[in-house]
Amino acid sequence: MWISRPEFLAVFVAMTAMSFGTSVISPLLGTMRAEFGVSYAVLGLLPSMPTLARVVANLPSGLLADRFPARVSVSGGALAMLLGSLVVLAAPNFGVVLAGLFLAGSGTALTWTGGITDITRRSPQGTRGKVTTRMLAGVQLGSFLSPVAGGLLASAFGWRAAFILTAATGAVVAALAWAVLRAPAHATTGSHTERARRPSLASVSLTATVLTVVALSVLVWGGTFGMKNVLVPLYVSEALQLDPRGVGLMVSIAAGLRVVVMFLSGNVLDRIGRGRALVFATLTSAAGALTLLAPPHLALYGLFAGLYALGGLATALPPLLIADRVPSERLGRSMAGMQFLTDLVLMGVPPLLGLILDRSGFGLAGIATAAAFVAAALVGPSIVRPRPLPTPRPVHADDGESSRGGFPQAKARGGSVTAIPSVLEPPVPPPSAG
Repeated sequence: MWISRPEFLAVFVAMTAMSFGTSVISPLLGTMRAEFGVSYAVLGLLPSMPTLARVVANLPSGLLADRFPARVSVSGGALAMLLGSLVVLAAPNFGVVLAGLFLAGSGTALTWTGGITDITRRSPQGTRGKVTTRMLAGVQLGSFLSPVAGGLLASAFGWRAAFILTAATGAVVAALAWAVLRAPAHATTGSHTERARRPSLASVSLTATVLTVVALSVLVWGGTFGMKNVLVPLYVSEALQLDPRGVGLMVSIAAGLRVVVMFLSGNVLDRIGRGRALVFATLTSAAGALTLLAPPHLALYGLFAGLYALGGLATALPPLLIADRVPSERLGRSMAGMQFLTDLVLMGVPPLLGLILDRSGFGLAGIATAAAFVAAALVGPSIVRPRPLPTPRPVHADDGESSRGGFPQAKARGGSVTAIPSVLEPPVPPPSAG
């Protein structure tokens, strides 16, 4: 069982805590607006700070994940959450609040990239799907817990009390990750030359493999991001006319259902295949978005929440594809590059949906979101399709190592070159392998 491995459990807890820290702001928006006296447009900067921070920190986090043990990135991310929460807690004005949220948000990039890279490196390919989907279920679990916990603390002690909780959580996670993730996550595949090379900003390459996965992640994660952060909260608060406590409850119900689906999605991916799971999840999500065309009703929201939850079957596919198709020694940089480009696009999703809502209402916003999911269903199966390993290329006598497998070479009698595979290093699947 994955839960019996301390390093897996530590990463799961870290993922949950980081998501909790970035999502806790949602039930506090009204109270914070009243205290600082800002407009709705300016208030919208608060939930945007974590995404902006990830864009800035994504690529450096990939370099850290490839160069240092996982505990450096994961603990560093938790410490950033701790320090950012303390800045928000003591903030005398709105600008300092934004700075604190940016600092805390940068920790999510460190934790996500370092954690997911370490987990995929540790997991055999046969169990990688189950383990990765359960790790990412921790992200959804944090989103499930934070609206309720943050709202309750804010109601009882004021909005700053929520950041006392996130600061304490950051301290605990930093200590846990540093104590548990002790084994260096060295690359177990690839050439000696590649592993010996020190990662640098110049070595961050966005290959065709990564860019293809980015296209899929933009469609799948972009639609989900818009539903989770814009359509669901506004539909519940404005269309259903619920108070903030009711909004928090409804949002948590949808997130909780999705936690269960994501936790079990690894088994589904293995049973029915990634292509079929992707088509089912994206078309189900599209149907959920189209329910916004109907007159608002609480029972209809229940249907919407169920369809939204089933879409969680496809959430883990982008990092799984990167893990399967990129050599281990470049895994951190490739994960970070994928997230960097995806977050660049996702930053524009809330403003775009807000513009559509202002002009045409929930109906057209639902159609636009459904269109992204349908596009993913059309192009996704060709992206996730398994691809066979190519036949090894011949090795020339002047080669110091194979261009594919990275194995040391030895000359046989007659001057020919024979590859000597190391028992410690299995061949690296090339980027085209699925």
